[in-house]
Amino acid sequence: MSLTIFGAVDNCRWPGILYWHHSIRQAAPLADIQLIAYRMDKPTADACRDHGITIHWRELAGRHVVVARFRDLPDILGGVEPDWAIFADVTDLIFQSNPESWLAANLPAQNKELVVQSEAIRYKDQSFDRLNMQECFPEHWGAMKNELVANAGLIAGRPAAIGELSQDIFRLCRHRRVCWSNPDMAAMNVLLRQPEYHDRTLIANQAAGWCYCSAIYMSHPDERRKLLEPPAVLVDGLCLNTNGQPFSVLHHYTRDNAWRLAVESRIGKAIGL
Repeated sequence: MSLTIFGAVDNCRWPGILYWHHSIRQAAPLADIQLIAYRMDKPTADACRDHGITIHWRELAGRHVVVARFRDLPDILGGVEPDWAIFADVTDLIFQSNPESWLAANLPAQNKELVVQSEAIRYKDQSFDRLNMQECFPEHWGAMKNELVANAGLIAGRPAAIGELSQDIFRLCRHRRVCWSNPDMAAMNVLLRQPEYHDRTLIANQAAGWCYCSAIYMSHPDERRKLLEPPAVLVDGLCLNTNGQPFSVLHHYTRDNAWRLAVESRIGKAIGL
């Protein structure tokens, strides 16, 4: 098996990439790591190359990075042939256990080509995502309001399927006006409910052990009461699900300073920081 992990950054310096990179090296030491870089200073580019990260230079061309990345990923994906690919946020996401092992054990058994993570709340119950969907894709609000929110910061599975989904996300986004927030996540959620993606995408719950999106558990108490899954726990800098097993991926850990310090301390100790 083989795995390539992709990220996309704009004006990000090495300290914002360091823990993402080292978490990958600890969890999946054989993974190929590639970054789409829109604006990056020379010291950061040099540090990336020194750590074995392949850089693909691209231009934003008037887009925000969260939208531009879906425009640019498919061409880059076409140049590699791993068994599995992951497209992940960089500055607030780390890997805790080998994601390739999780993908190989879970997706073929369920006849799925893609996995994204549920945020354990319905669109109608989450203020940020509700307004994002209503403003960016009002024509889909009726169909989407009772659906679970899936996070667009981590998309994994077969490379061809990720490339196809990325193209379709950008296609939906490109002619939408940018409101107070970018339309990429709403676009992905609309697409995943369509026949082209519904049956081949796993929207993972927490019990699956794929990813913990911690931001929603740090939201307003009124919203936390509407969450459909209990919060995870952090033990010695490792995020565990309700079965006491570590998630393969932890997302949004930087939103809570105590969590950030514990997670980065655990990763840093392993590399002598």
